[in-house]
Parts: sequence; C-alpha cells; structure tokens
Amino acid sequence: MQAWKIRLINATGDFLSLRQAMQRYVFATAGLLCVGIGFWWALFDRDCRFLHDRVIGSRLVVQREAAD
Repeated sequence: MQAWKIRLINATGDFLSLRQAMQRYVFATAGLLCVGIGFWWALFDRDCRFLHDRVIGSRLVVQREAAD
C-alpha cells in the first residue's frame, strides 16, 4: 500500500502478523458477503474503522512523508 501511503498496523503499532492478516481477510470477506455490513460499519463507527479492523484490533493509518 506504499503507493497510497497507507500502513496497516495492529493495536501496538506494529505491522500485522500473518495470522492477523489472515483473520482480517476472512472477516472482511464475510462482511462483504453479508450485504457489505462490515464496510457500512465504518460510516457509523466513532473512529471510522471497518468492522473487520475493529474485531481484530487493526487500523489503517496514513504515513507521514519524511522531511528532506
């Protein structure tokens, strides 16, 4: 996701483990198959997080650009 300058991190601020990434994928797919409820969730969530991110404790953050 470097092109969009987005990082996917867990609750401690580290990159997701393989297990967490797989869980996120499974929950995101399930949320999409259930009329997209996992994605609609972000419209009403106080932190604008998707349901699958809320469940496994991950978050999408925008990377800051390094000063030259």
